[in-house]
Amino acid sequence: MLDSGYTNITNIDASSVCIKKMQELYNDKPNLKYILMNVCDMREFTNEEFDLIIDKACLDSICSEDSLKNVEEMLSEVSRILKSNGIFVIISHAQPAYRLVYLQKEDYNWDITVKTVQRPMLGIVAPPVDDNLHYIYICKKKHTSK
Repeated sequence: MLDSGYTNITNIDASSVCIKKMQELYNDKPNLKYILMNVCDMREFTNEEFDLIIDKACLDSICSEDSLKNVEEMLSEVSRILKSNGIFVIISHAQPAYRLVYLQKEDYNWDITVKTVQRPMLGIVAPPVDDNLHYIYICKKKHTSK
């Protein structure tokens, strides 16, 4: 993203090992910030702070049989810190039947588009069946008046 001209990029992770490693790897990039944080509690960020939020499998990692509380906390926090007209992109292995049930909550105020891309198959070309796809959920926060 830096190479494409984006500035002020904030990355969070619940793993202190991951955060430390990324800080070491990219210590020469002052526009990259790494913060140890739980996605279910992002009170360090103010309301409507971010234009774009990207999730690569974080939502997937907290989804389980008893995950409703964690998922709702995460998505509520994302909605809170995302600016009006901001974009929340989720890259997931889960089909829409398993994710839209969470994402379509009226409180989040999102217009949602779902795209698919074929998973890399290590040089093997496989038919684009559901098990061979990644799902990209593009959630645009509707304009809100302050």
